[in-house]
Amino acid sequence: MRVRFIVFLMLVQVSPIISQEARYIVNNYEFFDDINLYSSVWSMAEDSLGVLYFGMGSSLLTYNGAEWQEYHNNGRDIRNIYIDPDGKIWYGSVDDFGMIIRDRNEGYLFQSYAYLLPDSIEMKGDIWSICSGKEGVFFQSNKYVYLYNKEKKLQVFRVGDSYHRAFCLEGRYVLNEAGSGLKYYKAGTGFSEMRGGKFFSDKILSGAVNISNDTILFASREKGAYKYSVQTGISVPAFSDNRTNTFLRDNKVYHLILLPDRTLAFATLYGGTLICDFNGKMLKVLNYDSGLLDNTHYFLGLSHDDILWICTGSSGISTFDINSPFSCWGYSEGVEGLVTSIEGYKEGVLAGALAGLFYLPKPGSDDYKVEKLLNSTVWDICSFRSPAGEEIKLISSPEGLYRLDDRRIKKIFGNDLIQESIRLNIDTSYILSVGRSNIYISEISDGEIKYLGKFPDLLDEFNSIAQEGNDYIWISTWSDKLIMIDQRKILLAIKKGDFREQITTDVFDTDQTSIVFNLKGKVVFSDVSGILYYDSISNSFKEYNALGLDFGNYSNIATASTDRQGNIWVGGNKIFVDLRDGTYALHELPFPNIRDIYSAYVFYHDNSGNTWIGGNKGLYMFENKIIKIPEKIKNIFVCRVEKDDFEYYSGKDNCVSDEDSTLIFQDGKGITFYYAFPNYKAQEHTMYSYYLAGFSDRWSDWSADHHVSFSNLDPGNYTFRVKAKMRDNAVDSPACIKFFISKPWYSTYVALAIYISIGGIILYYIVILVIKQRVRHKLRLESLIQNRLRQQLLFDIHNKAAYAATVESRNEGEHENINAGRETDEEAQFIDRLIGTIEKHIDESDLTVEKIGNILDMNQTALYRKTKSYSGHSVKELVIKIRMKKAAELLLSTGYSVSEVAYNVGFNDPGYFTRCFHREYGQSPKIFRKKGNQE
Repeated sequence: MRVRFIVFLMLVQVSPIISQEARYIVNNYEFFDDINLYSSVWSMAEDSLGVLYFGMGSSLLTYNGAEWQEYHNNGRDIRNIYIDPDGKIWYGSVDDFGMIIRDRNEGYLFQSYAYLLPDSIEMKGDIWSICSGKEGVFFQSNKYVYLYNKEKKLQVFRVGDSYHRAFCLEGRYVLNEAGSGLKYYKAGTGFSEMRGGKFFSDKILSGAVNISNDTILFASREKGAYKYSVQTGISVPAFSDNRTNTFLRDNKVYHLILLPDRTLAFATLYGGTLICDFNGKMLKVLNYDSGLLDNTHYFLGLSHDDILWICTGSSGISTFDINSPFSCWGYSEGVEGLVTSIEGYKEGVLAGALAGLFYLPKPGSDDYKVEKLLNSTVWDICSFRSPAGEEIKLISSPEGLYRLDDRRIKKIFGNDLIQESIRLNIDTSYILSVGRSNIYISEISDGEIKYLGKFPDLLDEFNSIAQEGNDYIWISTWSDKLIMIDQRKILLAIKKGDFREQITTDVFDTDQTSIVFNLKGKVVFSDVSGILYYDSISNSFKEYNALGLDFGNYSNIATASTDRQGNIWVGGNKIFVDLRDGTYALHELPFPNIRDIYSAYVFYHDNSGNTWIGGNKGLYMFENKIIKIPEKIKNIFVCRVEKDDFEYYSGKDNCVSDEDSTLIFQDGKGITFYYAFPNYKAQEHTMYSYYLAGFSDRWSDWSADHHVSFSNLDPGNYTFRVKAKMRDNAVDSPACIKFFISKPWYSTYVALAIYISIGGIILYYIVILVIKQRVRHKLRLESLIQNRLRQQLLFDIHNKAAYAATVESRNEGEHENINAGRETDEEAQFIDRLIGTIEKHIDESDLTVEKIGNILDMNQTALYRKTKSYSGHSVKELVIKIRMKKAAELLLSTGYSVSEVAYNVGFNDPGYFTRCFHREYGQSPKIFRKKGNQE
């Protein structure tokens, strides 16, 4: 084994282990910090673009692979989200159900259909299930089934207690009534009993899937699973495996789905999610110990790329790739630290690690428990059979060489670090063990292993060892040397009993420390220059390219191993897949999906076709049957466009073809595009590149950012394109969206015509003004002369008249002040009545001047004059101002959406409301709320 691992010894800490079966590669999403949601997640659905929808508390959450967004549902918990084959999104919540409408400005709006209910039926209770059939969409509550039919009408059916779910199975709508059993819906007649359905009358059904044309598998809450025959009506327990039945009964099934590989996934309230086959064989248990958020699972959903989304009870979602070939054993599963060697043992495997020797029974065993057999660093496990057929395991450690015998450890010799042991090919009765700088020899006789002696101080601290046929043994050292040893010389020295014999044949210098290993029956050497082999004819090292130039150039390989299919596993993260024609294809292990492994150090291929991998943080099992999974890819799309206070929700994955749908902006300042690539495997590796036609002539560099902003774009037509890639896989078809930036009004042809018109008008009036000024000047001169002639004559009369006017004005002023006081009281009373009337009827969109006048018992003319005289505003202006004041209060004191606020203050058109609000307060309702909440 590689001595380089010794640097980890100082890091190893032995700690108590709670052994259990493997965990799996999972990802968790929690919403405490980002969205501040503290609620269970009840349901999940996916649309044609790949966008995911979750019902969590009273919020709809959407996720597109790049960002989460939240939309409120008026305080009602969302129990179910369903997307029908036509792509329509339906919701069921507490005391409500309906459709979720995609809105270009708001994102999503909830359109309730509860208003269609007859007056005699009050909508009460949760909607537990939604599904669609040929008759329409069914909403199921505890006491009613509501059918929104193809004619867009609502039918209501009173049913017995049907908690918890109903199901659409092969075009048939089925529910289970307490005390009655299974019933199905038949158009025109309502619900009818199913043959043998009474068997389920005392059972709560949590899930159902068709497993054949005639057979439905039902999952009950507390009594396990049953197979039901549609033709005969006979129901029998689904599984013979008592372990599976006990698990389902004890942990309370809450949901069931059929996975693409024809396995079943059961979500439970207490034990997590169980995956089993149709016979009930337990394949995986996904729970808290496996890395999930908790063991309470309410809903299971599957995205297009075969990611299982597990809706939990702890305000979050866990995911699991059902095609993931990996199972893991780390600290929490009983295997401590870096794994250095792996070998099969009995029906399980042995894992040698820096923290000891561990035995893992066959996965799925009833008494499964990881055992620690040796509390010492293990560098290597040498496995072979004695001449009598006995399985022998030799353990190399810093304390010496050990033998494993029926899970018992026996020391053969010690007092030196043993790195690796091999059986001599030239004579398999001898074992060669490599120490720091010594070679130790042991002999196998009658099943016993006897230490014979050592060849001391050959050269330097050894690193790795491999033997080539019956000829040579190669040893690499940490001093950048390769030692060639002739097996015949070793055998001769053993026969003589003289371990002072010279066994080294040759020594070669290398550029860097090499690793030696066997590959397809030949010893090869890996260093910084690549993969080499020794050519005995020229006594030199040459490039090894038997598998292709890619392999020959792949440098610094820690190890390599060939599995039973002929595929070559290379230390690091590569597999050279044997194409059966003498060539190999390079395949990369999906280690990016594993967030706690950096590389592979050792491989073992078991009899079941699985490959066990020793990694830096434990042991991994890779199912070879899943070496390459064809990825199901959704296209990238533009989510939305933002500019100033404007938001446009696009949801397009290709270019808009009709010019009427092209976005138009008045200027090119601050335009931001948000985009997403809804594929959910290793999303942190998703990269984006964009190209703005009309602005740039090339694609941008790849980046993890899922949005980009542009400023100061010139007027004209633009097309924004964006593409994505996951790791090395680029997406072929980019998404794009067109937009147009209009010219400033002052530079348009219309503006030029206006300029010319205004200039002509101004010139005309200037001419007229000049002429008039000249006439007025002449008249003023004539008037001045006449006034001077009359001035003396009128002087006395003018003085008397002015005095009389002054006395009269004073008398009238005193009279007016008395009346003004009376008028002020009348104004206040009138304004109070007017404002009170408007506020009382503020939510009425048809609140007209005529209606207000009728309420105040005034005609429109008198109402207008009084209002204008007392307030300085018309009646309509005053109504708008009061509406805006009320809207501002609602925005700051409630969680209503902008549309809901608009409806509450009498606006039918949210867009018109937004414009009025902006005129009144100088900012949009969204910005007003955001700034108000920050303050």
